[in-house]
Amino acid sequence: MRKGFRAVLLSLILLLFVDSFASVLYVGARTLVEDAVRSSTTNVAATAAALLRLSGRKALEDLVRDGVADEVFLVDGADRILYSSDPAVAVGRKREVLLTDRAEMEEARKNGRAAGYPFRGGERYLQRSYVSLDEEGTLLGVSAPVPVFSELDRLERIYWIWLVLSAALALGIAWLYFRALRMIERERERAEQGRRYETISRMAATVAHEIRNPLNIISATIELRRKRMKRGGDAENSRREEEEVLADLAEEVARLEGVVRDFLDLTREMQLVFSQVDVNSVVEEVVAGLRKRMKIGHLPRCSIELNLKREAGEMEGDERRLFQMLSNLIING
Repeated sequence: MRKGFRAVLLSLILLLFVDSFASVLYVGARTLVEDAVRSSTTNVAATAAALLRLSGRKALEDLVRDGVADEVFLVDGADRILYSSDPAVAVGRKREVLLTDRAEMEEARKNGRAAGYPFRGGERYLQRSYVSLDEEGTLLGVSAPVPVFSELDRLERIYWIWLVLSAALALGIAWLYFRALRMIERERERAEQGRRYETISRMAATVAHEIRNPLNIISATIELRRKRMKRGGDAENSRREEEEVLADLAEEVARLEGVVRDFLDLTREMQLVFSQVDVNSVVEEVVAGLRKRMKIGHLPRCSIELNLKREAGEMEGDERRLFQMLSNLIING
């Protein structure tokens, strides 16, 4: 999973790097083109100014007729129109459209020339540039077509389409990754559920085995009691035997309850109840139960001999678990 996350993260970083590189290229290319166009249009304005000095206003009209310029005009120091190749432009008045070029016009009066920003005139792009003609602030303005900006428009559309597609691709990668994570998580849950069922099956078999032992002992105890009742005997012995039977039955019922409790606690970690246990007592108790089962035929007839060391003493452990372990070991043996 970590490798998958790293691969997705690396893909997103690579995509971000490509987007950043494309953005730098686009902005850099646009800046270079704008600078080149600005320089070109100011050169056209300077050429028009030189032609004006040599041939007068007719040369300006020739520039418009030849398509070099869309409009050529003159403004005085107060920004009033002195001349325009466009007959629709009123002479002697300020022109509102030139208010957007106030900064460029002042720069031209100060530095000799300046160019404004491209603008759309109908279906094409135009750019106005200015050249200072005298110290009174008279300017020659040229509005020249700049078709390269139409190409820049197409480039800009391609750039934004690329950004949108890359963003969609990044979202798609992230969506596929998290969808794969969900599928992996579902498969893991199924596998965990399968393991749980397998564990429960094994535990069920173990519980059945553990329940069978106390049940057999209970059955053996009841059978022995029936045989003794048939034989008869004095009341004192009968009472004592009755107490022993009840004690044995209660003990085996308690063991059954413990087994059932363990089965119900499958989802929790096994809890051991530690105490000081007399080892010999546990062994004797196990053997006594097995002997009862052998008497009534629940186990093969065999002999069990005990050779216990009385000095064995006590040990720390779970008495009920020790009883189960020893009983299973002897029966399986």
